[in-house]
Amino acid sequence: MHGHDQFLNDVSQEVHYAVRRYPYPNPNLAVLMEEVGELAQAMLQKRNRSEIYSECVQIAAIAMRCALEGDPQFNGK
Repeated sequence: MHGHDQFLNDVSQEVHYAVRRYPYPNPNLAVLMEEVGELAQAMLQKRNRSEIYSECVQIAAIAMRCALEGDPQFNGK
């Protein structure tokens, strides 16, 4: 089982990977909604804990990007 520190470390690594692969501007809100849908599917289909954990890491990473970057489609003044 993963602990808090491991989860945060995994999120940090995912953020760095995602920023390199999909640099700003990135449609962060759309990506967040997609990831939440994937988590819901994984849970409803009773997938294993590691798959659910991975989806949660991705959601936390994109949530961090939303907090730090916003979304170019919706960034206001």
